[in-house]
Amino acid sequence: MINPLEALPPTPFDLFMFKTYFVNVKDKKGEGFDQYLSQVDREGYTFWYLHYDKVGTEGQIEYKFENLLEGFIQRLEGFRKYSFGKICMLGAEPSLEIKGVLMVRGQVIPQELIDHP
Repeated sequence: MINPLEALPPTPFDLFMFKTYFVNVKDKKGEGFDQYLSQVDREGYTFWYLHYDKVGTEGQIEYKFENLLEGFIQRLEGFRKYSFGKICMLGAEPSLEIKGVLMVRGQVIPQELIDHP
């Protein structure tokens, strides 16, 4: 089955090449970010803020919450080629939070993210 994001109009931003560059550049805050700003296609990608809504006692014990975050990211593995960003566990026990920012292919939240548990 073809991912609907493959049917979007072409973009000049080569996300794979940029990720390869960004992983290897030493000055991510300077040179890396400048390259990013000069290359990103704001018509082909959008930015989304993530905030995990905790249920019950989630976020109180670090190792359990970290496992939850790692599982969340692992299940997004197939989505890597359409996104770039950072998801972090922030704070301290018993008030941990999961927040992040993703740059995603397209102008709407892809169904793949909406359906993600």
